[in-house]
Amino acid sequence: MEIKSTQDINEALKSGKHLAVKFGASWCNPCKAFKPVFDKVTSKHADFVQACEFDIDDDDEGLCETFSIRSVPTTIL
Repeated sequence: MEIKSTQDINEALKSGKHLAVKFGASWCNPCKAFKPVFDKVTSKHADFVQACEFDIDDDDEGLCETFSIRSVPTTIL
């Protein structure tokens, strides 16, 4: 699931599962390298974790500031 706004986060939380959000960027090579690991771990725990991704280049609401994202990739559970 791709996150674009605070509203998307709130909707994802309604599932009752924990939310794992990977902050990254399409141009970021470490983000690309981390994606398979993130996907494997979150799919292994899909019963209680919902995986979401957020592209920092689409940050119109200041989510990076809200979550204190200083570098990518960053994952917050």
